Amino acid sequence: MIDVKRFRDKLSGRIRFPEDVSSKKILYATACRSPYPSGNIESIEIPELPEDCYVIDYKKIPGAKTFQFPLGEMPILANRKITYPGEPILLVGAPSKDLLKDLVDKIEINISPEPEWPPLSLELVENVQFERHFLRGEAEKILEKDEYIGDEDFFTIEEQAPTSRLSAHVSCQKEGPRFIIHSVNQWPSLVRKNVAAVLKLRRDQILLRNYPTDNNQESRLWYTAFTACHAALLCQASKRTVSFLINEEQNIDLTPTRGKTEIYMKGALSSEGDLLALKVDFALDVGAYGILTPELIDRMTLACTGVYQCRNVEITGRGIRTNHIPRGFFPDLNVSQMFYAIECFMDNLIRQGGFSPYEWKKENRVRKGNLFMGNSSLTKPTPLVKIMESLKLNSDFQRKHMSYQLLQDHRENISQNQESFRRGIALSLAYGGNDFLYNHTDLTSMTVRAVLDKEGVLTIYLPLQPSMNRIKKRWAQIAAEILQIEDTNQVVFLFDQERQNGGPLTAGRKITHVTRLIELCCEQIQKRRFRDPLPLDVTRRYSRQESRWDKEKMDGIPFYGLSWGGCTAEIELDTATEEMTIKYIHIVLDGGLILDEPSARITVERGLHQALDNALGMDWRERYPFPAYDVDFISTGNQSYGIDGLVQSLIPSALAGAIKQASGRKGYMLPLEVGLLREDETR
Repeated sequence: MIDVKRFRDKLSGRIRFPEDVSSKKILYATACRSPYPSGNIESIEIPELPEDCYVIDYKKIPGAKTFQFPLGEMPILANRKITYPGEPILLVGAPSKDLLKDLVDKIEINISPEPEWPPLSLELVENVQFERHFLRGEAEKILEKDEYIGDEDFFTIEEQAPTSRLSAHVSCQKEGPRFIIHSVNQWPSLVRKNVAAVLKLRRDQILLRNYPTDNNQESRLWYTAFTACHAALLCQASKRTVSFLINEEQNIDLTPTRGKTEIYMKGALSSEGDLLALKVDFALDVGAYGILTPELIDRMTLACTGVYQCRNVEITGRGIRTNHIPRGFFPDLNVSQMFYAIECFMDNLIRQGGFSPYEWKKENRVRKGNLFMGNSSLTKPTPLVKIMESLKLNSDFQRKHMSYQLLQDHRENISQNQESFRRGIALSLAYGGNDFLYNHTDLTSMTVRAVLDKEGVLTIYLPLQPSMNRIKKRWAQIAAEILQIEDTNQVVFLFDQERQNGGPLTAGRKITHVTRLIELCCEQIQKRRFRDPLPLDVTRRYSRQESRWDKEKMDGIPFYGLSWGGCTAEIELDTATEEMTIKYIHIVLDGGLILDEPSARITVERGLHQALDNALGMDWRERYPFPAYDVDFISTGNQSYGIDGLVQSLIPSALAGAIKQASGRKGYMLPLEVGLLREDETR
C-alpha cells in the first residue's frame, strides 16, 4: 500500500528539487569556510546572535565529530587544523538570506596560514595514505636488457567535475522524532549512517527523500552526504526546516574532482612481439582525506596491464595526501587514467618494434586461463576478437591505419604545398570491473524487497533511485514476465525507507545487482503464489563474499563480472593552422545482456561527453563540434553488466594515438590540448 501522505508533495509537483522544500519557519544555512589550503585556527569571534540565529562549531556537535566513509574518515567541522581550501569551520543559520549574509560577514575567523604539503610526485615519500606493491615474475631482471625496451612518463592534470544540471542543495525537515533529508544522492546508507551518528540518534530516525540523479553526480558521491550532516545539525539545534545553501560559485569550487596522476611505464617486447615485462610506478593525488583510496589504488594497479598478457609485472602505486578538497571519482573509478597510459605506451612500443597495432593487440590480448589482474586467472573467454573485428569492419581500420602511417613515414618527401591536412586513426581496448573490490558493508551490500498483494499489485522496494525511468520500466517488464502480470502498471517501485540497504549505484551495480535481485524476488514469489496466501513478501540481499578476493595477495575473483569495450578514433589536422577535427568515433561494447538499448545509448553519450572533457579539456565545446560517432552492443550471455566508465577508458588513448599518427607527437598528458597538441609550449 502506497503511503500517499508521505509522497503527496512530491507527487503534486510542489517538491521537485531539494531546494523546493519550504516552511513558515525556514532556516537558511551556510558554512564559514577556510580561504586557505593549510593553516591553524587561532581564534573565532562571533557577534551577539540575533533572535532565531544559530552558530555551531566543532564543540557543539552532539555526536560523532568525524564523517565516516568506507576505508577512512574526515572532520565534520575543522577544530584547529585546516587541511584544504573551503573546509567548513562553522555552521551558520538565520531566518532570512539577508540576515544570514550579514551574520557571516560579522564573524571573524583568524587563521595563520602554513606551508602546503608537497605537490604530487612519483618520488614523494611523504603523506602517503596508501601504497600497493605488486610483483609477479622477474620484470626487473628482464628489463635490464635493452632490446625493444621503452619507457615513458604520463600525466593527467586535476580534472574538473563534469557539468551537471542537478542540485547540490540539501534540505532537512524535522517531523516528530524523525529527520528527513532532501538531497540528490546515490549513497543513502552513507547519509543515514553519518547523520544519525552526528545527531546521536538511531538510523531509523533518519529518513531520505532522494531525487533522481545521473552519472554526472558520481563525483559528488560523498559530498551531499557530508553536507546533509551540516543541515541536520542546524535542524536539530533550531527545530526548524533547514535549507543549506550552495551557491553557483561554491557548487564549482566545492564539488570534488578527480585528482591528477603521474605514471611511469617501462616495458620490453620480444623480437616476435610478445610483451615480456612491464614495470609501472604511479601516484594519485587523493586530496586532504582520501576517499576510498585503497579501492582506487588497487583498481588502478589491476588495470596497469590493460587487456594484454604479461607474466612479468612489477607495479607500485601510491595515494598521496595533498591540501586539496577530498577527491571524488567518476564512473570508471579512476581506471581511465591507467588505460590511457597503458594504451598510449603500448602503441608507442609496438610502433618502435615495427608491429601492426591491430595484429599485435589481437595476438597479445588476454585469453581464458591467462594470469590477469594481479595473480587471478581469467576464467571465461573474452569478446575482444569480436570487438576488434567489428571495429575493423565499421571503421576500415586496417586500410586507413596503413595508409596514414605510410604518409607519416614518408612525410619528409611530401611537399607541404601538396598536403593541406593530415589524418590519423587509432584503436583502443579496455575492460570495466563491476562492483567494488573491498568488501565493506557501505559499499557492497544491497537489498531488494518485493510484495505481491491481494489485488495483484507488485510493489518493489529499491535500495536506490535509478537515474533513468526507462530502466524502471524494463524492470517492470521483467517482473511482469516472471509473475505473468498482464499490465506493467501493476508493478510499482518505491524507495525503501525502512529496510533500504545499498551502497552507491556506481561500478555497474545498478544493472548487475538490482536487476538480478528483482529477478530472484519475483522467482521466489512465483514459486509460492499458488500455495501460500497473499500478500507475499520476499527480500533478497547481495553481499560480496570475503573469500572471493584476497586483496593482500591480489588473487581470486576481483569483480562480480567484467564488461569489455573497444573504439577507433579518426582525426584530421589542418597543416596550416594545426586545428583538429574529429572525423568519426566507432565504439563497440560488451556489457552482457542489454536490458534497454536506448538507456544504454544515453549512458554511452554521457560517457563520451566526460571522455572528451578528460581528453580535450572542459572548454572543448567552444572549439570543436560534438563528433559523429556510432556504438554497437555485443550482447553475450544472459547476465547484465554495467557499461558505465567504459567509454571514458577508451576515448582519450584512441584520440592520442590518432593525433600521434597525424602529427608525429606522442601523448604524454591529459588533456591532450595541453600535453600533445601544444607539446612544444609545455615540454
